[in-house]
Amino acid sequence: MTMGQWGVHYERTETWWEQSKPWHQYLARCQYLLQSGLFVADICYLTREGAYTEAPSRAQLQPAAPAGYDYDVASPEVVLKRMSVKDGRLVLPDGMSYRLMVLPPAETMTPKLLTKIKELVQTGATIVGTPPKRSPSLEGYPTCDAEVRQLADQLWADCDGKSIKEHECGKGKVLWPRPLQELLAQTGIPPDFEQKTKIAGAPLRRIHRAIDGADFYFVADSNPQAQNADCFFRVKGKQPELWHPDTGEIEEPVVWHKESEGTVVNLKFDPAGSVFVVFRQSLAAVDPVLALRRDGHSDDETAMQWGADHHQPEVLTDLAGLFEAKTAYGKMRRAQIKETRPPVVLDGKWDVGFAPGSGAPEHIVLDHLISWTEHTNAGVKYFSGTSTYTKVFALPADFLARNRRVILDLGKVQVIATVKINGQDLGILWKPPFRMDVTRSVKSGANQLEVHVVNLWPNRLIGDEQLPEDCEWRTHGADYGDPLLRWPAWLLQGKPSPAGRLAFATWKHWTKESPLLESGLLGPVTIKSIQQVTLKE
Repeated sequence: MTMGQWGVHYERTETWWEQSKPWHQYLARCQYLLQSGLFVADICYLTREGAYTEAPSRAQLQPAAPAGYDYDVASPEVVLKRMSVKDGRLVLPDGMSYRLMVLPPAETMTPKLLTKIKELVQTGATIVGTPPKRSPSLEGYPTCDAEVRQLADQLWADCDGKSIKEHECGKGKVLWPRPLQELLAQTGIPPDFEQKTKIAGAPLRRIHRAIDGADFYFVADSNPQAQNADCFFRVKGKQPELWHPDTGEIEEPVVWHKESEGTVVNLKFDPAGSVFVVFRQSLAAVDPVLALRRDGHSDDETAMQWGADHHQPEVLTDLAGLFEAKTAYGKMRRAQIKETRPPVVLDGKWDVGFAPGSGAPEHIVLDHLISWTEHTNAGVKYFSGTSTYTKVFALPADFLARNRRVILDLGKVQVIATVKINGQDLGILWKPPFRMDVTRSVKSGANQLEVHVVNLWPNRLIGDEQLPEDCEWRTHGADYGDPLLRWPAWLLQGKPSPAGRLAFATWKHWTKESPLLESGLLGPVTIKSIQQVTLKE
């Protein structure tokens, strides 16, 4: 709030700060793993020699880095001082390694660097590039240019990129530039990652790290809707695991299969979801599911898990139908679900409480769920902070039957919710889907639901803009607002705003015409009975 267009407002005066723990836990889990081990890349791009050279962006790489293969960028100093070859791979002392190096698209290279390149090739490296013609430096001039041409002739020989496109030199070889996917495929190197299923919006993003002999792929979906995709990982002979950074849970997936070059795993993503796909253990004696069908149609939405014996898959569903799963060993497992329980919809009146001194009434009753911005009371309309929704609901006894789970789904929430049922704190929901398992907290008959919902600051600041000014502003005329001219006397004296404003910020980022942000519990709120059914031969 104090830095204009720079940075973000991210500290303890945020409305949602007290509810931020699970978000920070998610970040901590991600950062711990993403800072562990070593980055896995197939290609190393060498930058140009010079006093200052920026690493090229992916769009600037020549030849382009192909989809499914990751890359790194190395400076001439790294190559000269730290790079060697082991088992045909370019390696660094910390263990980083690459399958091939791409030279910069330049006609110049110093004799010292080209001599190092020759040494790497002779000891087994694969280099992609065109021969340099002269040195960029006056060191050793004029013999330096002749030395460059002599070294280039030894490395590239009669390789011209037309009739001859590669030349072996010692244990390694030099390749004339062409699409790297073609070169990698020729050497039998499949993509490290491949998204097999097309999804709505932007493709999945991923990064691969090797940690203590295990492979960790972080796969993230930036799209705002739930997605389902089959993904290929270049790992063979290991059991896939799903490590969920939002919950800390580790899951062994049911739907996956082996291929000749790796493993294909079916991944289900929440909106803007992410997961670590981990390969750290040898293949277990399990028969994974290749595909699930319901009533003869492909079903990639129904959740699945392994049963207690870890040999029989189970479906988790609130739908009826014939579920059929074909396994990797050619078996067909089935389950017929004839009866389902309709969800309990928590519609009608809700009691909503607001904190004293927040500008809103301490208590209101909503006939149905709406955004606070649609309320006729200005204190509710412009409220920012935490409110408390309460409602009593009844559950039929069959909701709590054996092999059933009870799921609370809050629907749409703006922006974070904390849930209590029958006085038991069930935790914070900070992202969609705003859904949780409440099986152990509910009972047949009457239950009390309490949902604490927090929104963002802008609505209160926009509401304050409807009132007279209580301080002076330096007019910037910029899109990101105006800064405070000086500290107002009432603030320095610890007094309330003389204009009746409730919030104070050192930048004016919003005006009275700024659009309000949808806020509150919007629903629909439902409680579902999910069956846990074993698929049998």
